[in-house]
Amino acid sequence: MTDSYVTDIRARHKRNIRLAWLLLILGLVVACSVAWTLRGVGITMANETVCGMEEHQHSAACYADTADGSQLICTLPEHIHTVACTGIDTANNGPPVVEITTPTEDPTEPATEPERETVQLPNYLADASASYEKNVIYVKTALGERSKDTVHEYLANLGLPGTNDGKYILNSEESPYILQVGDTVELCIYTDSSNTDGFWSSSSPDGVLVAGTATTTTLADGTKKIEKTYSTAKAGTGVIYFGNQSSFYVSVPVPKEELKDFHYDHADIEITDGGYYEIKRTVTDQNGNQVTTRQIFDSYISGVNHCYIYNAAGSLIKTYESTDYQANGKPGETQYELTSKYKCMEKEEKWFKRSEVDHAQFDVQLLLKPRKQIVTVTKDGVQSSQTETDISDSTGESDVTILSAVFNMNHRSVVDANNKCPDHSGLDFNLMANVNQIITVEPASVEPTAHKQLTNGSIGTNQFRFELLDKDGKLIDRQYCDTTGKVTFESQYFLMPGTYTYTIRESIPSEAVQIDGKPYSRGIFYDSHTEKVTVTVTADAQGNLSASMAYAGGSAPVFHNTAVTERYMPISVQKVWSDSSTVNHKADAIGFRIWRTESGQPDALVSIDGKSKFYLNDASGWKWSYTKLPVQYAGRTYSYRVEEVDIPDGYIAGYTSGQNGGTLEYTITNTSKDAITLSIQKQWLAPDGTPMQGTPTAQSVSASLQRQCKEVEIPVTIQVVSPAGALLEQYKQPAYVGSSFTFTLGVTEGTAENVSVVSAEKCSAAYANGVFTVQDIQVGARVQVRCDNVMDSTKLLLHHTFEDTQEDWTCTGDAKPGSAYSTNYAATGSGYHALKIYNRTKAWMGASFTLDSSVIKPGQTYSFSAYLNRAAVYTESDNTTTHNLGADHTAPLNLTLYYEDSAGVPNYLGIAAVAAASSGSWIHLRNASLTIPADCTVMKLQVDANGEEGTDKFSDLFLDEVIIAPAGMDISVEQNTGRVLLNNPEFYSFTVTGKTIPADVQQNADNWHLDAWNKQIEITAAEGWIKTLSGAELGQVSNRIYQYFVEEDPMTGFTPSYSDMYVSSNTAQTPIIIKNQSIAYTLPATGGVGLVPFLGGGSLLILASGLYSYKLIRSKRRSSA
Repeated sequence: MTDSYVTDIRARHKRNIRLAWLLLILGLVVACSVAWTLRGVGITMANETVCGMEEHQHSAACYADTADGSQLICTLPEHIHTVACTGIDTANNGPPVVEITTPTEDPTEPATEPERETVQLPNYLADASASYEKNVIYVKTALGERSKDTVHEYLANLGLPGTNDGKYILNSEESPYILQVGDTVELCIYTDSSNTDGFWSSSSPDGVLVAGTATTTTLADGTKKIEKTYSTAKAGTGVIYFGNQSSFYVSVPVPKEELKDFHYDHADIEITDGGYYEIKRTVTDQNGNQVTTRQIFDSYISGVNHCYIYNAAGSLIKTYESTDYQANGKPGETQYELTSKYKCMEKEEKWFKRSEVDHAQFDVQLLLKPRKQIVTVTKDGVQSSQTETDISDSTGESDVTILSAVFNMNHRSVVDANNKCPDHSGLDFNLMANVNQIITVEPASVEPTAHKQLTNGSIGTNQFRFELLDKDGKLIDRQYCDTTGKVTFESQYFLMPGTYTYTIRESIPSEAVQIDGKPYSRGIFYDSHTEKVTVTVTADAQGNLSASMAYAGGSAPVFHNTAVTERYMPISVQKVWSDSSTVNHKADAIGFRIWRTESGQPDALVSIDGKSKFYLNDASGWKWSYTKLPVQYAGRTYSYRVEEVDIPDGYIAGYTSGQNGGTLEYTITNTSKDAITLSIQKQWLAPDGTPMQGTPTAQSVSASLQRQCKEVEIPVTIQVVSPAGALLEQYKQPAYVGSSFTFTLGVTEGTAENVSVVSAEKCSAAYANGVFTVQDIQVGARVQVRCDNVMDSTKLLLHHTFEDTQEDWTCTGDAKPGSAYSTNYAATGSGYHALKIYNRTKAWMGASFTLDSSVIKPGQTYSFSAYLNRAAVYTESDNTTTHNLGADHTAPLNLTLYYEDSAGVPNYLGIAAVAAASSGSWIHLRNASLTIPADCTVMKLQVDANGEEGTDKFSDLFLDEVIIAPAGMDISVEQNTGRVLLNNPEFYSFTVTGKTIPADVQQNADNWHLDAWNKQIEITAAEGWIKTLSGAELGQVSNRIYQYFVEEDPMTGFTPSYSDMYVSSNTAQTPIIIKNQSIAYTLPATGGVGLVPFLGGGSLLILASGLYSYKLIRSKRRSSA
């Protein structure tokens, strides 16, 4: 063998090594390309998740190009794992709350119906006949009867005495009633006098006054109205008398021809209080009803077009134009009027003689302010209804102006106007302006309409109702749509030109709730939009009215409602105690919450009728139910779960659920932590998922047991105790460990005194400024507080203290009463006493007190309290000689009601009793609720020791602090102070005013989060491939609830999967299961690419490798040869 040949062999060997490495590298490249290709089509290896799906996102390889564009050819669903896929909720936000209200059978009407009532129009005339004062002279004016002292208006700068808040000047000799020669005055008076003949008399020189004949009328109430007319014959003064009770002064000035010396210089006008303007229209509806609408306006004179002054012959003697007047004050003010005084008093051409004036005419402008609308409906002459509506408008937009209204003022009005003027220098006319305008043209009208559309349903009769509102939002009509959806409102009538606005809306049920921004009620989503309607009313030259209506949307509005399926199911929740056979749980109670689950939404806390926490106890049979829990509501489908929130210390909660006969049934099982077990089972599976045949080679597997937890509230016990430490009331307040809360404790009856913290366990507590603060809360926290509820003494119906008197108690039989004894209950000292009952020669003898039936009433229920002390001593009648009965002597003590029924039969009703009372101790006899028999006549409260053993000597008794109070009050009296205390729980109020939760606790409250605890476990073949842990091994704490899951350490050749995880506890029969399935080495699906490229490439590599190996072998053989 030559050296060159050896060199050649070595070179070939190196080349072969290079080729082997090249093939290996090429194989690795192929493997990587396979993995990359699989990833490119969306296939990845996923960890075990509770969602049971693989992660996959569509890529370009999942689509094929077609003539119509790209088409999805991949059959795998898209899915990306989220935190929810792991079964671990790490959200920190608080849960949403869904409120469920127990539905009523019928929806409540919206509270928009206007209140309407029948009204009576007031009497607008200021007439004395409506309300008169007796023995006062009245003057008959053009506007009715007025007192002689209310016809002359007061003016401050005249210096004359005023009455009636300074509005008028008293009739007197200095301020007489003014008449012209030939004028008359009619007077009347109301009196009870039986003899009225000659009561009227007058005194005037030379016959100035001429008396007419008096007439007498007897009114319905027996009052006599006496009337008499006086005329004036010539100038002068006079006085008219009514007996000696009232006087009326008159002055008749001397007519003068000289205008400058004696004249009128103005003619004013105003509307007196009560003036109104009425517009009345009557229409007949389709049912033959006559509907009369009366619109009442307050009226004011806003301008004078002209004023004409006439003499008796009807000739015009003076004219005042609109430019002669100005307003004094504002419409609505008491002294408002249109006056010409200021502009005409210096203009002689506007003056006129007083003696010439006979009558006048005013043409004025009226300002009308709407006040009321009265609608009367009659048929065949019979009134069926009358309604009144306030139509007042403070904005002034509804005010109406009448440009011309003519009023003719007769001579009586002229006399009234002259007397009304403060200095009689002109005529101050007063109008009532009661104008009744009858509409002679047909009012304009419109008929607003709307339409209802209902998706997914048909419209029922009277199902949807609509409202028509005026511009102020007042309801004026309400109508149902018909079954076709059409809504037609009543015709709206218009009496005057103008622009009127209305609003149409659907009447949405009051119990509707907002869901996705829409009102929802009873399977209907409502359309809440409103539609504006504008009505324009115009009048032609003849005054005929026409109305046009315009909708904001261009046409009658359409309201779209949607119907959805609504389904309810009853729910029942039951509590099971796993140790009920050995432990009595009657004193226990647990609370739970209901969570609503909806796909794609966070769980929501259910609140029913305002309560989100519900209770189970022995009294309820450990059962709770509700009749209508929505499972399909507002287009959504719901499921539910329950969660216990007050898990008793030392227990864990487990849950099962299902349906039974259409009822959602849930069971909460409380298991003692001592009985808690958690089992994990190992199962070996073949590649096809069937149990593995034979025995696995492994004898044990390792796994990590982990858990997630929630912080839950634990009960903090708040106890209210008496001064002596007796428990009066107890509250359980949920709170988180490490948190704090504040609360107030008050009394609902009486007065809270001596409020303080007595003790605190597993927490700290303090009281300041009326507020308790509890902090550093740990499991088992308990706070004792004192809050003395001192009874208001005014609420006590009877309270006998015997301090200074025997309180009218008497003794029965031979027994005698005695007082001023230092043996008393309330306190010690010379100022405190009790009632002593001695010389009891019979056991039934005691003391009694007669009750006042006007205070303690038969048939009523009351609270009774008394303190009785029995001495082991008998005292004779001299109240000095005593006999010791022995310390071991006992006797019963009784508080009794003695009464006689309606037949006079005596009865005894026990109030309170003690069977055997030892001597020397105060015994509290009380009954917080005793009903007095209804047929009682005589009632006595009685104390005794009836039943005491003996012959002729029986124990002395001491009675103190006897109280009767309203029913239900558990009363006691505090020793040493004598304060009357209330001990009833219902008289204490407990109110939480604030909570503080640490940030880390808040973050973990009501949200599952991983616990730091974990345990490495071994599951062995020797244990039958099942591992069971006890409660002690799990190490749970009371302020958390847990869910356990497991993760197996990796094993070659097997794929792990898990089931029945996230449990709080289980048994060996229902364990967490770890399934190990052996791996069959098959290629995964390629998402549509196919196996041909990979199988072809691999086959070529194998063939090339074989051929090359064959070549090497032949070469070696040749070289050997």
